[in-house]
Amino acid sequence: MSYRFEVALSFASEQRSEANQIYTILSKAGIRVFYDEAFTAEIWGTDLLEYLTDVYLNQSRFCIMLVSKAYAEKVWTTAERRSAQARAMASKDQAYILPVRFDDTPLPGLLPTVAHLPYARYGAQGVCDIFMQKSGHQPAGKSMINSITASCDHSPFAFIVITNGPHGFMTVASSRWGSREVKLVLEPEEAGDAQFLDQLRTLSTESIVVYEDNMARCRTVDCTQVTASGKRQWEFDLRIEQSDFSIETEMGTSGTSPDDFAKIRARRILLNETPSLNENSRNLNEIFHEAMIQGIGSKVEVKGSHFPQLFRQYGGSPMRFLQFAWILAAYELKLSGTIEQMLRLDLKLLSDKLEVDFLGRRKRIYSNRPAYEIAVRGTCPLA
Repeated sequence: MSYRFEVALSFASEQRSEANQIYTILSKAGIRVFYDEAFTAEIWGTDLLEYLTDVYLNQSRFCIMLVSKAYAEKVWTTAERRSAQARAMASKDQAYILPVRFDDTPLPGLLPTVAHLPYARYGAQGVCDIFMQKSGHQPAGKSMINSITASCDHSPFAFIVITNGPHGFMTVASSRWGSREVKLVLEPEEAGDAQFLDQLRTLSTESIVVYEDNMARCRTVDCTQVTASGKRQWEFDLRIEQSDFSIETEMGTSGTSPDDFAKIRARRILLNETPSLNENSRNLNEIFHEAMIQGIGSKVEVKGSHFPQLFRQYGGSPMRFLQFAWILAAYELKLSGTIEQMLRLDLKLLSDKLEVDFLGRRKRIYSNRPAYEIAVRGTCPLA
């Protein structure tokens, strides 16, 4: 069946800025999009209810619905939603309504089990990339922009690893990080997040938590689950058990200092350089050199970069990939004893390559010398 529009956008005025970004990206990719401001002249003087009902009921192949508290409360978005839901009931062969959530507000007729995209995690570019895959305009795993698709110099996520358990990237609503305790308010966004947070909330659960430039091994002291306006949050009180992950006794060789080995380790994490030694090798010099790179006594084995694997999983959403890569790099750089403080980490995605600009500071050893700083600039292949 032929439709006038490949997709219609349905949103409240509070999300107009985000809707406009989605419209702009998809239009530049040659997708026919219904976005009200693009049809002002055509709409002028028409019966709006009749016009919009026709758009959402008959003229669009898909409907991207930006779900929020404002969307659920407004009269015109309610009319659009009802038309879209009537169409969805008749579309037995495919998903017509594609929800993008800004919060957890319940929406009449939209079951909580319907898969959605959280806007905070994907952004306009990620939503568009995934829609291009969904509608068959773009192969899975490919971004529709071949130049710089996104850049990132921080992450809104915390990376949490439960001891002898799972790990996850969690959205942080607020945080207070002290010298002895951490207070985090975390929000679930994807299926499985709530289960992960329930496991973390068990008293005395031990985990490693990294957020922004902070990382610590923590123990759960208390957790309160709060629900307001349909939105759930987990408020954690964590006790810091360890915050220094530097290697106690670092070794070097006659030609390579411990700081040199740490820099090689940083370049392996960030650029995937110096592949790890073949496990079947029996060359004692190579085995010793590999142990120095990984760091004897390090709490994590650094055998290569996790960026390529992460890109295979999240490359369809450039910003999400970059934010996950940023916080994962902070975790590995610190837990491996490579650095104590991250001064700068800028990431840029260029098609299937990642540009890295990093500066980190190691733990100060001598009172009369400044701490050694590691600078890394280069490109990590992701394909």
